[in-house]
Amino acid sequence: MSDQQFERRHILKVAGVGLIGFAAVAQPTTAGVAEDTDPETGTIRGTATDTDGDPIKKIELEFMHPDGGTETTTTTDENGEYTIEIAAGTTYEITVDEWRVEPFTTEVAVEPDQTHTVDIQLTLDEPAWPPYDSPDQPPYTNDDGVVETDGLRDAIDDWRRDEIETDALREVIDAWRSGESLT
Repeated sequence: MSDQQFERRHILKVAGVGLIGFAAVAQPTTAGVAEDTDPETGTIRGTATDTDGDPIKKIELEFMHPDGGTETTTTTDENGEYTIEIAAGTTYEITVDEWRVEPFTTEVAVEPDQTHTVDIQLTLDEPAWPPYDSPDQPPYTNDDGVVETDGLRDAIDDWRRDEIETDALREVIDAWRSGESLT
């Protein structure tokens, strides 16, 4: 007997019991539907600064859910500030792993309808590539801080000569793909 035939016979039997029996069977199907499926959220905000207290702008922060599969990111603004609304009821690992700073990790427990302030002090890292002229302009970028094709080619050439590390080249490639300014 197929599932469809079984279902049809089951419905006929239930309908044969009468209206009260039918209502009792139908009720669980409508009661099981959630009206509000949005999870409760909390807010994490803060400022990323260097060891001198100066804000670090446009640094990416990763928020890893303890299940290991859910990752959310945000980027600091021009003042080094960030705000993110995120699912509550769990502890997130906040990670910063970019070429400009030493790797950083901390944790925050997010409660529903609460704002949690997590200020992050980062240690500036020596660049993984040769020094460049301006500390405000990353290497391989134009005057606007954007990696153009020539900058990408220069980075690849430097990588081939072992003058920059693979992680630094990946940063340059990602910047070239996005077309966004690094400054």
